[in-house]
Amino acid sequence: MRVAIVTQGYLDGGGVSAIVSWLRLGLAEHGHEVHVHDLAASSRDSRSRRFLSPATWRLALNSEEEPADPELFHWGANWVELESQRYKPRAGLTAALDTYDLIQVVAGGPALGLSVGRATPPKALQVATTLLMERKAHLRDMPPAKQTAKAFSLGPLHRLEVKALRGVNEVMVENSWMERWVREQGQTNVTFAPPGIDIDVFRPARTWDPTRPIIAFGRLADTRKDWPTAVSAYEHFVATAGMENQLVLAGKGPLSPALERKLAASAVRDRIRVRLDVPEAELPQLLGEGSVFLQSSLEEGLGLAGLEAMACGLPMVATRTVGSSEYVIDGENGFLVAQGQEAAVELARSLVDVLTSGGEAMSAEAVRTCRDRYSSVAALKNFLAIYERLMERTR
Repeated sequence: MRVAIVTQGYLDGGGVSAIVSWLRLGLAEHGHEVHVHDLAASSRDSRSRRFLSPATWRLALNSEEEPADPELFHWGANWVELESQRYKPRAGLTAALDTYDLIQVVAGGPALGLSVGRATPPKALQVATTLLMERKAHLRDMPPAKQTAKAFSLGPLHRLEVKALRGVNEVMVENSWMERWVREQGQTNVTFAPPGIDIDVFRPARTWDPTRPIIAFGRLADTRKDWPTAVSAYEHFVATAGMENQLVLAGKGPLSPALERKLAASAVRDRIRVRLDVPEAELPQLLGEGSVFLQSSLEEGLGLAGLEAMACGLPMVATRTVGSSEYVIDGENGFLVAQGQEAAVELARSLVDVLTSGGEAMSAEAVRTCRDRYSSVAALKNFLAIYERLMERTR
């Protein structure tokens, strides 16, 4: 089977990129031919036409093969400054996609499904959240004038998302909230299909130890992760627990301005270690050095980093999002706390609870959750079964 994976920002890292890499490798290992088609994700995309730059108007929007990866193709967009244009079909892209047996779109939100709408092979769309939910978290840290402008654009983007849902043959979702939302928009071909993690790579490195560091991992410039709250939680933890655990903030850099300011003003800065751009191969070792995984996100569609940490034996202390609520069982493999003004205090209390009572049992339950529900083998088997049903249904 020839499979086209259509996505955005593949080379930028993050959760969507990790899912694409996982799926690409898994399908190839099963003997399928897989190509990634990476669409322009930014108004600064160098291979797109920009309305404000006449010099780009003659650019061809045909795909460009990445020299270091012959199975990866990048597609520019027309008038790329407008976000809606990045989701639209391109004639060349449609022609290329028509040569495949199946098209798999992997995106944060549904709108990217529009880009494959004119292609004829069976089309599956894998999503974790909606643009509306994602942007609400981003809006919080914007100046008021920019908040108003961005909020105004959410209505049209929502309509694009609904249109995209109806233009694909199957929607694959990562959490139960998204499954309900997709059905409410009129798309009934929807299946729960979270990605998997390699439990042979992400596994406990040693016996759980409550004295090891607290780990927080993710894109450090992403305002949705609400890193200042993670630091505040650690400050409360230090002030109340009398324990010596360090906090390790790690992930793809740079730091967000809000996080930089928070770290500079923190009274416990000397106990916080920042690790930028941790190589993927070193992530299991980093997680294996920890005792608890701390997540302060405002929004998560799933949160692969949390699953990887749990597979390494770290109980998770997290704010309640649609993603964390899917696999953190409060009081069994971690703790969930409500978002809001008291989140930092509640996260700190939960850290103390894990480290002083029940952490070892929670560690074992975290590993069991990942093994039973989120292993790569089980997840890929689910994807392949969906493909088989989809191709049978669309013949």
